[in-house]
Amino acid sequence: MLNIKILIDRGNEKMNEFLEKLKTTRILACVGTICMFFGAVISYARVTAWGYSANVHLYNHFEGIIIVIIAIINFLFIFKDIVANYIPKLFEIGIGKKIAEMNSSKLSLISTGIVILLAVILHMRLDFSIARFVLGFYVLYFGVICLGLFGILHKQNG
Repeated sequence: MLNIKILIDRGNEKMNEFLEKLKTTRILACVGTICMFFGAVISYARVTAWGYSANVHLYNHFEGIIIVIIAIINFLFIFKDIVANYIPKLFEIGIGKKIAEMNSSKLSLISTGIVILLAVILHMRLDFSIARFVLGFYVLYFGVICLGLFGILHKQNG
């Protein structure tokens, strides 16, 4: 019985270490932003009707273009310190000043909400009774979940 308690304690320690690493690093933000970008670029759904089939790509729709733009802007916000080392003049003028002043965890929650809204609008616009979701759908929503977790964890972290 003592061995089981030791194993449970070790498991709890490892889980706490893992959660602390997620809270103090930007791994979730990086994975989420990359997944959001690729989810909008690769095939989102496969539509089949009357013996014909076609792939639906989000970048062919207004919502997908906005999702790609949000992914790029979100990447700039979250990794602004790294980008500023390579392109320092980017954050000195115009919208770059606003990017430098904003909190990345709040932005990730806002951008995640916008992406969810756009995906729901696209979902309502397309007739998915004759479609099945493919890799892009799952990658996009995995990215949204990662960015949501990043925003929540970093908001709690301060």
